[in-house]
Amino acid sequence: MNLKTEIINYLSGESVKTFDEIAFMIYEVQSEENPHYRSFLEVLGQDKLYPSSIEDIPLLPISAFKHHKIKTGSWDAQSVFLSSGTSHMDRSRHYVGDLNFYKHHTLHTFKGFYKNALNKILSLLPSYIENGDSSLVHMVDNMMDYYNDKEKAHFLYDFEALKSTLDDQETNGHSTVLIGVTFALLDFAKEFKSLDSNLTIIFTGGMKNRGIELSYEEVFDTLKKSFPNSTIDSEFGMTEMFSQSYCQNSKDGFYTPASSLYIQPKELNDPLTTAKIGKTGQLGFIDLANYQTCSFVLTDDLCIKKNDGRFKVLGRMAQSDIRGCNMLYQI
Repeated sequence: MNLKTEIINYLSGESVKTFDEIAFMIYEVQSEENPHYRSFLEVLGQDKLYPSSIEDIPLLPISAFKHHKIKTGSWDAQSVFLSSGTSHMDRSRHYVGDLNFYKHHTLHTFKGFYKNALNKILSLLPSYIENGDSSLVHMVDNMMDYYNDKEKAHFLYDFEALKSTLDDQETNGHSTVLIGVTFALLDFAKEFKSLDSNLTIIFTGGMKNRGIELSYEEVFDTLKKSFPNSTIDSEFGMTEMFSQSYCQNSKDGFYTPASSLYIQPKELNDPLTTAKIGKTGQLGFIDLANYQTCSFVLTDDLCIKKNDGRFKVLGRMAQSDIRGCNMLYQI
């Protein structure tokens, strides 16, 4: 049985293998067939050592996705996802070897969190759509194909049209999900309100280029004031991660990761050591869905993790700390 089939069987609940067993299967392949991950292991002196647990698997600094084609094995990319940013910025690139797998996986994850019947998906993702090649837009497009009968319902800056569509959905008693980038949803909430109890709002992304960074709790409260009867949720994902996490109708900001994703905070002064539960660490992850690229990644974000596996993102690391971590592997 090949690796992709093992992963699909695990995600569908049809595998006898555990997450750890599949993670080690991926590690065995990526440590040999991913040249940049293998080089990273050699720099650490870990290329000849076999980790005793998944906690001991070294995590590749996320900046590698900005400077290299991170691929395991030889294959042609069907798509390339780019991180948010302007055209003159260094943007991370995540090469996609199997776009159908990505679509199936993200939809399967979403349906696992949102089991009730939905009538329509709407989006308010202006910056992501304008920048192009966003994994988030690909994911939402795929949701629209499934829930909207392939009708696209993206709204950029036309708040009036969005409000009109939401009103129609409410009048018809339809269950609606509006997924949007945080700053755009907050702008929309300043101008419009809704009492629709069948509306779920999912905010994602931060307040980049807005000169202000609000806490999770502040965003939740602001949206709740304008949409008091609606469910306020949040999605956490990134270009370098093919799996998503969701926080549902909770002000605490703790995300539940997909079954394919294991969050692994690392000590701030030692990215090879896992941080204790409840202690602030550098957000690392193992993503089984990244089996064609690199499943073992250390981000530039801070987080804390609970015993139940949920985690909260606390913001970005200081630039000096990020540079120090990246010196483990000279890009």
